[in-house]
Amino acid sequence: AGTVAKHLERLAAVAPESVDSYVALARRTADRAIAAGRLRPTAAGPMLDVLAGAPGAVGECQTEQEAA
Repeated sequence: AGTVAKHLERLAAVAPESVDSYVALARRTADRAIAAGRLRPTAAGPMLDVLAGAPGAVGECQTEQEAA
């Protein structure tokens, strides 16, 4: 989660137009890893919390199974 927070902070400073894309890709990657059983939801929680608090973040993250 710390690395993701640092990425978001740096992107916001040097390329704010990239933050939304970074958040979307990171959330989708986490969702897919959770759905495939490669990442436990409890392990992903802190990172997803950071992403949810990012400027431009919309709603909660869902796993593919929850979205279906």
